[in-house]
Amino acid sequence: MLCGHRDVDMGVVASWSVLRFLPGARLFIHEDGTLQERDVALWRRAIPGLELVAAAHGNELASKTLRDLPTLRNIRATQLYGRKLVDVHLIGNSRKVILMDSDVICFRDPAEARQCALATDRAYTWNRDTRNWYVASPGELGEITGCAVADCLNAGFAVVPRLNEREFQHLEATAVAISHLGASHCWMEQTLYAFLAAKEPGSKPLGPGYNVVVGGSDESQVLRHYVGNATIRPLFFLEGVARLESQIAILDTSRGPVAQRN
Repeated sequence: MLCGHRDVDMGVVASWSVLRFLPGARLFIHEDGTLQERDVALWRRAIPGLELVAAAHGNELASKTLRDLPTLRNIRATQLYGRKLVDVHLIGNSRKVILMDSDVICFRDPAEARQCALATDRAYTWNRDTRNWYVASPGELGEITGCAVADCLNAGFAVVPRLNEREFQHLEATAVAISHLGASHCWMEQTLYAFLAAKEPGSKPLGPGYNVVVGGSDESQVLRHYVGNATIRPLFFLEGVARLESQIAILDTSRGPVAQRN
């Protein structure tokens, strides 16, 4: 997860909501340079074993990996989510990585995502977006690069294979081809992941219970990405947190009397 001070409250809730279903998983927080000590202390109360990747450490690792990849280096430096494209692959040793934004809440066991994360293939899976939110239309991107992009990929919750040196070089070539569309474009990182997913056999969206939706959720929703839309984002607290509180209350009741909380 990439997160800063502004969204730390959401990040704590989001990470707890998923990790309660993934015992043994390692949570890496890639901070953007704004997280404060009290933010991390708060987070550790919910996730004691979280691993913080300081912005300076991420910069050091990325500078080595991207030394000969100037276009990716520029994208990482100027694009808001560049660390999600690069740094997440440089920390840890798992075959696959679960990307998760701070505005995601998991309501039920994400069994399908867990199976994808444990699979030995290199397929990508993602929460299906409402449409293709890329730097250009799939048709235009295909004309420019001669390559396809995955349909409706949203990188707010996705299972992706860890990129190696060869794949970073491939990504550089793609980034060069579309760099005139704007290195700092807010959907550049997501667009590049869509290119990567399209070339890997078996890549596909997760089931409907993971889809980005407009309006309220129903009980079939496994998780929800409360994307940065003025009508959707407030529902993170109004709907999502309220639903989590109900789940916790039910769990406490099933365990017997609970001491009053202050």
